[in-house]
Amino acid sequence: MLPHPPLGDQQIGVAQHLAERQVRVPQGDVAPDRARERVAAARRTLSTLKASQRVALVLQASGYSYEEIREACGWTYTKVNRCLAEGRDALRQLGAMD
Repeated sequence: MLPHPPLGDQQIGVAQHLAERQVRVPQGDVAPDRARERVAAARRTLSTLKASQRVALVLQASGYSYEEIREACGWTYTKVNRCLAEGRDALRQLGAMD
């Protein structure tokens, strides 16, 4: 049994929506204005990714394994690996993973 429930088409849409809308203000020594700027920058950066890359990255960040992402999205292992790798590469090129 998977630790996370499988996702249907609607739930994948929800995951994509959360990737676009989810806001987590960093905790700690970051000033509120700076935190808002960082959240806005993260949203802009995520919006430049392909939908499949965004969904794969959000699911992985939510704790889903490659196998769980594959099952939830109906993708092959190769597609999951490609979406994650290309998504991370795109984020690096945009300077989001410094």
